[in-house]
Amino acid sequence: MSLATIAITTRNRKEDLVKSLASVMTQSVPVEVLVIDDGSTDGTSEMVRNQFPQVQLHRFETSSGLIVRRNRAAAMAESPIIFSLDDDAFFSSPFVVEQPLREFDDPRVGAVAIPFVDVNTSPEIKQKAPDANGIYATYSYIGTAHAGYTDLTKRYISWYKTGVPPATNQDVLYYFYRIHSMNLVATHDIPVTWLLGDVSDVVYNTLFLTAPAQLLVSSGTNSATYSLGSGLQQIRTPFAPGTQTFTVMRNGNPVASVQGPPILSSITNYDYFPASGYAYGLQAPTNLVAHP
Repeated sequence: MSLATIAITTRNRKEDLVKSLASVMTQSVPVEVLVIDDGSTDGTSEMVRNQFPQVQLHRFETSSGLIVRRNRAAAMAESPIIFSLDDDAFFSSPFVVEQPLREFDDPRVGAVAIPFVDVNTSPEIKQKAPDANGIYATYSYIGTAHAGYTDLTKRYISWYKTGVPPATNQDVLYYFYRIHSMNLVATHDIPVTWLLGDVSDVVYNTLFLTAPAQLLVSSGTNSATYSLGSGLQQIRTPFAPGTQTFTVMRNGNPVASVQGPPILSSITNYDYFPASGYAYGLQAPTNLVAHP
């Protein structure tokens, strides 16, 4: 019986997917592996069938977007715990699945932020626990690029259906931005001309606050602090290349904090998908429980 489901959504990244699946197949515990092909035209599905016949492959002839396909994979998963893996990412050891599974022994743990390295930016290990002797709660984590849109949309869908704005019972911080300047020129891509929309080199923050607080924005060499009231707040800050960090402070204490992907100073290809993410305020002790 599979202890977890590893779900990978993919489109036209056949070579990257080979490395990703090879790392999945070495995991030390039984796993169900789902690959959702979002209309690839580069032979992705054929590669999976030939090289990884044990994988459950589900191919769609047309593309609906990776978030739609992730939701589809979640609905199809037969295991109680899902690991969502990007098609250009890979597990660094055979124990990446086994180790987080142990944390779910505590009934208060509903999700685990797995340490990772963004090889395109630095060798730094992100989301690493302070030590290996306990389970640590965090009020933020780095997830997929569309995570912020997905979570924020749920609020507005509820508002639309009921006609009543959702109650703000917990602090929430969202960020949205492109990962390179609109004027940056890619070295290996066709020229791009902006035709529609108000395109600016800014970070957009949307917040739902239970009480007045401060928002600290650090964007590369730029920084700004905003004093905000309770309820819905929307902020724009000019961005700069480098690390992007957002923190909500109240009475001198951090309430919610999240770090997004860095904004690039040079690119080989244009990236048309804005980064997004979010952090919920957490009212919990730092160390929940230590393993015996």
